[in-house]
Amino acid sequence: MDELKKFYDEVAKVAYDLFEIRGKVHGHDMADWLKAEMIVKKRYSDKIEPESPADKSKNKVKSGNK
Repeated sequence: MDELKKFYDEVAKVAYDLFEIRGKVHGHDMADWLKAEMIVKKRYSDKIEPESPADKSKNKVKSGNK
């Protein structure tokens, strides 16, 4: 649950930053939130790149496991 709260807080901060960048013009809260979610998700996906199936099979061959 702490990870979800951390994600939510980070999205809220980015959304507010977007609001400020636009000159604090109201009426775009949903668009800011959705864009902020995309930005934060991208940050996390860049940190954690899943191993592709091709990489997994290479590792098995290298270690002698089939």
